[in-house]
Amino acid sequence: EDTQSTQIEDTLVTIALYDPIPNNDRFGQVMLNNLQKRGIIGQAHKDGEQHEQLSLERTNTLSDHLAKLNKCGFDIAVGCHMMDAYDHGVVSIDDRRRAARCEMLDELEEFMLLMRHYCLCVGVHCSGDRYKSAAVTLCSAGMDSPIGFQVGKCTIIHR
Repeated sequence: EDTQSTQIEDTLVTIALYDPIPNNDRFGQVMLNNLQKRGIIGQAHKDGEQHEQLSLERTNTLSDHLAKLNKCGFDIAVGCHMMDAYDHGVVSIDDRRRAARCEMLDELEEFMLLMRHYCLCVGVHCSGDRYKSAAVTLCSAGMDSPIGFQVGKCTIIHR
């Protein structure tokens, strides 16, 4: 009898997402309407069949994005709205100063509204023990977070 042992390699898979989140509010609906007018979402094929929904149409909130990462096999997912990323550590002080000098937006309220409709998410999948510590650290919040996620300003979910 031929017995063969299979060794499972330690792996670490990481994904980072920067995505719009309609948030089921008026501004989010305007975002979706603009994309629909441009033929990006919600359009039927020439044969009249509706195409498969884009991720944007299925992930309306930060929680939806994190749940999607878990469903896709990522063991830990962490994320925050870009306004929290901007205000609480993910975006450096130097980058915030540089952004403040830009005159692309007329009003601070407009900037804040846009930032609340985008999110930054990170997902990790780890097999074996070799990278487990790195995976946990990458998706951590607080002083040890290499990305800058802050406790109370981000959401972390485990599969």
